[in-house]
Amino acid sequence: MSLPTKNSDTAHDRNIEQWKHCGDPGTPYLDSEMWASCESGSQVSALARSGEEARPYSFKAIPFQQTPTEPIQPNFNRIASPYRYLEYLTLGRILERCRDHFLPKLFDCQQALILGDGDGRFLAKLYTANPTLHATAVDISAAMLNLLRRRCEAAAFNAKILLLTCNSSALEHTPSSQTDLVVAHFFFDCLTQSDLDALIDRVAKHVRPNALWLISDFRIPGGPIRLPARLIIRALYLAFRILTGLRTTRLPDHATPLSRAGLIRIDHHHSMAGMLATELWQRPPAK
Repeated sequence: MSLPTKNSDTAHDRNIEQWKHCGDPGTPYLDSEMWASCESGSQVSALARSGEEARPYSFKAIPFQQTPTEPIQPNFNRIASPYRYLEYLTLGRILERCRDHFLPKLFDCQQALILGDGDGRFLAKLYTANPTLHATAVDISAAMLNLLRRRCEAAAFNAKILLLTCNSSALEHTPSSQTDLVVAHFFFDCLTQSDLDALIDRVAKHVRPNALWLISDFRIPGGPIRLPARLIIRALYLAFRILTGLRTTRLPDHATPLSRAGLIRIDHHHSMAGMLATELWQRPPAK
């Protein structure tokens, strides 16, 4: 076996460089992984090893494609157990009164979709007043759903049969066509505007046309309370970002997508100097 000469080594290196440039000095070098994946890689290597002069040879480099990543979901499991006490410590029972304000108007509902009810205090009260209700509770937090189920089963003996819990994103859930009540207490403010638009559009297409929508959320009122309200809401978002990893930073507009879906607001109540709103929405009956 003859050893390669200095001239053959030089030709070898020159050929490799030309092949890596794909015959075009302006083409960037391919990394080793892309080089190995090219269809002509074996031909290039054979020519380079032979010491022959490289001839221009072009091939299409495989473009680098970054694998899409799933958006980071907030983790509410870590605050599930102390959530009630954290709420009472910061805002007292004002959020609870906001959630419960329209409770008497829901006693005739038969099939409910509950979005992000947290530890289930609202749904447990609804089961106490309406023990025959079929309900589906959707939440990304398994710990919150466990608390919700325990509270509901303690409030109504048949909740174990009538309550379905779904540990998934509300954006991926398809509600029953028999749903006549949609509840979202302090849940829409966890979503971006685009996600909220998609959610409302999706849910509205599947539930019954005359379904009630009960929504409670923060709002920024006008007048002298506007600046303090902005600061308080910004502080709350910061706290949830630290505790749960929530990435949302501003309140989305739920009225526009609800109106776009054909619903109208039939009742509302403001509290905490206008910073809290609970609303009832419904599609008007066909004429």
